[in-house]
Amino acid sequence: MKHHLPPEGFARRPQVLAATGFSKSTLRRRMLAGDFPKPVALGPRIVGWDVAAVRGWIVARTGAV
Repeated sequence: MKHHLPPEGFARRPQVLAATGFSKSTLRRRMLAGDFPKPVALGPRIVGWDVAAVRGWIVARTGAV
């Protein structure tokens, strides 16, 4: 299964949405509920998700690598 995520580092929102199949609002709801990793501030106006955390979340729910 292709996750559209870089091999390591951080992923931006479009990559996370493609990897999870979530809409923007679902991603936000899951983060607020504590059911998805929160992004990390990479700069004053930019955030990214730790790729390892997102991959771990996907594997924990689907068993897919």
